[in-house]
Amino acid sequence: MRRFTPVLFPLLLVLVMATPVVAVVPEGGFSAGPVPEAPIAPPTLAAVIELLKKGDAAAALEGAREFVKSQPGSALGHEVHGIAAMAGRLTREAEGAFNEALRLEPGRLGAMLRLGQLALDTRDPRQAEGWFRKALAANPDLGAARRGLVVTLLRQRQLQAALGEVREALRRSGEQDLDAKYLLAQIYSDAGRPAAAERILDEIVAAAPNAVPALLLQGLVKLELRKADEAAGLFEKVVERDPRSPGARMGLAIIERSRGQLAKATTQMESIARDRPEWSLAHFELGRTLLAQRQLAAALRAFDRAEQASPEPAVTRVRAAQALFAAGEADRAAVRARASLASANAAPLARALLTRIYVAKGTPELAERELLSAATAAPRDVPVLLQLAHFYLQQRRPADAARRFEEAAQASPTASEPLAGLVDAYLALGQADLAVATGERLLRVQGETAGAYLVLGVINEKAGRPAEALAAFARALDKEPYHLAAARARASLLERQQRTAEAIRLLEETARARPQLALPLLDLAQMQERAGNPPAAVDAYRRAIEREPDSAGLMNNLAYLLSGDPAGRDEALALAERAYARAPGSPAIADTLGWILYQKGELDRAERLLGQAAQAAPGLPAIRYHLGMVYAKQGKTAEARRELEEALKAPAFAEAEEARKALEALK
Repeated sequence: MRRFTPVLFPLLLVLVMATPVVAVVPEGGFSAGPVPEAPIAPPTLAAVIELLKKGDAAAALEGAREFVKSQPGSALGHEVHGIAAMAGRLTREAEGAFNEALRLEPGRLGAMLRLGQLALDTRDPRQAEGWFRKALAANPDLGAARRGLVVTLLRQRQLQAALGEVREALRRSGEQDLDAKYLLAQIYSDAGRPAAAERILDEIVAAAPNAVPALLLQGLVKLELRKADEAAGLFEKVVERDPRSPGARMGLAIIERSRGQLAKATTQMESIARDRPEWSLAHFELGRTLLAQRQLAAALRAFDRAEQASPEPAVTRVRAAQALFAAGEADRAAVRARASLASANAAPLARALLTRIYVAKGTPELAERELLSAATAAPRDVPVLLQLAHFYLQQRRPADAARRFEEAAQASPTASEPLAGLVDAYLALGQADLAVATGERLLRVQGETAGAYLVLGVINEKAGRPAEALAAFARALDKEPYHLAAARARASLLERQQRTAEAIRLLEETARARPQLALPLLDLAQMQERAGNPPAAVDAYRRAIEREPDSAGLMNNLAYLLSGDPAGRDEALALAERAYARAPGSPAIADTLGWILYQKGELDRAERLLGQAAQAAPGLPAIRYHLGMVYAKQGKTAEARRELEEALKAPAFAEAEEARKALEALK
């Protein structure tokens, strides 16, 4: 069975980040940078700096205090004193030292940065923002100050402003600021856009292959994308560099959990929680693992400890509520979600969860009442209006949704999400003209970028205007030649208009222009298959695998294609075995391997694999058909009839005619 079929970016994924961003850097937040180099510092101060570099904070603090007593006019001395006090977690002493450094030398940027860091550490983002903006006023190219400003804006839930600042940091550095790229990847990851984070982290790791934070975040992103094997490799690299890395150990434990090894995962997570009792995430993930084992009381205790250790207790409480709801504990989840509504950061998450709970329990009127109450209390609160509007869309009330999306757009004229939602509402109402007009408003808001023209093309396509859609995709490619999503969207639409040769040419050009990416070649291979050109499809798959040699999906697709020719079945079997070794839990990949084994006459193993696949994905008719054919070959007529009949209950699938003939042959 073909499994790996990429889809074009959904509209909202291209446009916005719908998930509220609560924090960016889970541990440590923002760092103002290393201890300053001071080649002309007096020997006694230079000795203090060396102690700080070696991590001896207590001795450094004692030395710094002595130095500023003997030389009270040294701005550098006071800054080093502040750094030593920060290392010893003496916030007031550090703040006083940095302020004294600034009094002596008003333009001292290092002191400004560290005062900003102190304000962040003490959870005063507005004060931190003031310090970072002051530093940027003195030096607009100061990357550390701009990155600090990004963190402060995110802490204040100013997502669009934060994105603008991180992009400005990248622009000013000529796209070379890896720390800014890392921040952007974290924003995307936290906002539910792991694919976007993955691409940025690929760039970082290529430039700095030993960057442990990037390797660790990439591992977590790969987990989110269900690429457990790739994630495991990244976590193992981190462990090689830092054997006690709690993040990598936690990532490996989560992988064990995803593979069903719950007891082993629990043991590992309990060890991490003992080593790092102050780490909220360790207790939270332990709670999720215990919940998967139906150990409810122990899971609740772990969630409570996670909340107690969290810098954002209400947010952690909601995340625990989400886990409880997913485990079927709706009432307990609702209690925790309601208890989080008073928190500005947690309230959007809590309302979203309560809405899901009420709808799941068949009481959408309670969800509407909750959302209307919030909107009444804060009539210009854009996240609240958006939640209410999306609720109306889900409840198939597009007219009500459109009104609320328009209110949100009026409240925040430069925001993308209200307009994106308004497009969806107009499309649901069948008002294509208004949908396209709103798409043009969105284009202006987004600044006529390649991504904005891509979105306009998607809107025109949904509105039934293919010519306008093709033109918009072309404008996106004019703005950014070989823009991946725009090229894929245009090629897909060209194919649907029977302009397959043009589509193939565009994908080939895109693949040549982006030699690291397998995706345009995958699209090309599948297009060649649909065009009835298997040799060209095989060639495209081979080139894609050269670019992503560990991709189970690509190997699976090529194996299935090759298996249609008896001469290619040995290679097909080898590819399918490799794919299955990398993704043994995938029903589609097990199906491909089982079907090839059937074709080669290895019926016992084929039966085991296809039986497991059918159990894991009973609704996929191709798997049921393949299992039925194995049973028929084994002489198990009743079992074969049952599977073939189940397969044929599906409206349509590629092998339906063969399944029908096989069923008739059993009678």
